[in-house]
Amino acid sequence: MNEMQFKKGQILSYGTNGICIVDDIKTLKITLDSKPEPYYILKLKRDAQSTVSVPVANTMLTSKMREPMSKDQINTMLHSAKERRMVWTSDRRSRNDRFREIMVDGVSTDLLRMIMCIYERKNKLYKEGKKLPVTDANTLKNAVRLFEEEVAYVFEMPEEDVAPYVKKTMGIRYDGHTI
Repeated sequence: MNEMQFKKGQILSYGTNGICIVDDIKTLKITLDSKPEPYYILKLKRDAQSTVSVPVANTMLTSKMREPMSKDQINTMLHSAKERRMVWTSDRRSRNDRFREIMVDGVSTDLLRMIMCIYERKNKLYKEGKKLPVTDANTLKNAVRLFEEEVAYVFEMPEEDVAPYVKKTMGIRYDGHTI
């Protein structure tokens, strides 16, 4: 059995679930024919009624659990994201696969670059009188939520203050919209 990395009461980020608290660590028997094993019980910050159970011994899942970024890490990420842009992929399947990979990894420079890429595409289409495909719009919405939640937690600010902060830090003109 793996040594438990996280402790009850610890705040962490867990993949696409965002900021969570380790509400409990308990032994569960998930199916009738399985052995009882220890699980992290994570309570989502954005929805305290929702919990996620993560087997302590499952390294693939526990590898997605990490401490929230520091202020310095976030500021470094903001500065580096503007240096190298993500290129829009016109093939929808390839684009969706790549976006899904980025989302699963949680908040990262690639996630911020993806948000910027989709947002730029959305603005380009808007100028042409078109809309972003629903899949891309949903990806943008979920990515922004994930990103804003972690930045708001780390900087102890309301989520609505994240977009102006990010744009100011990155030197982007703020237009009153999300990132």
